Amino acid sequence: VRIFKANALYLRGESDGETQVDKTTANARYERTVSDRTFWFGELSYLRDPFKAINYLISPIVGAGYYLIKTDTRTLSLDGGAGAAIENNRQLGNSSSAAVQAGQSFDWAISPTSKLTQRLNGLWKTQDFDDALYHFDAGLATTIATRTELKLSYVVDYKNKPPLPEIEKADSALFATVLFKF
Repeated sequence: VRIFKANALYLRGESDGETQVDKTTANARYERTVSDRTFWFGELSYLRDPFKAINYLISPIVGAGYYLIKTDTRTLSLDGGAGAAIENNRQLGNSSSAAVQAGQSFDWAISPTSKLTQRLNGLWKTQDFDDALYHFDAGLATTIATRTELKLSYVVDYKNKPPLPEIEKADSALFATVLFKF
């Protein structure tokens, strides 16, 4: 089995004329099943977050994973990989490092039209393991048309070592999106 997943997200919010959030993420992932419980993957991720002083963080990763649970209604998988982290931020300029990534993913088809999703992953730069980025998201999606879903999501990003002490390490967002499946 071969699976290709891609997503992109742009969040922007203002309050009283002041920008509260301005973040762009994109991810493309190719998975190939090796056995009933194992898979390998190649992934390319992109993050832009001015509030974390990240002009861009690009991370190409290859790795493998294992399904702890794999049924028609539920999947729980763990994966890990290695690659690179290429970052540009307004304080420290350009940097690149080898990187390792670990992740966990849970999907539950509550009904034929509703699904609960949850993801957690961490990206660590090997030159400085304290310089890590953690991402958590959870969502509830329901089908509104043949290839369209409405999803309510909660997302938290945590950068353990921001370039300046006054930069918040964590930020979160709660939002609704319309998803199109091709």
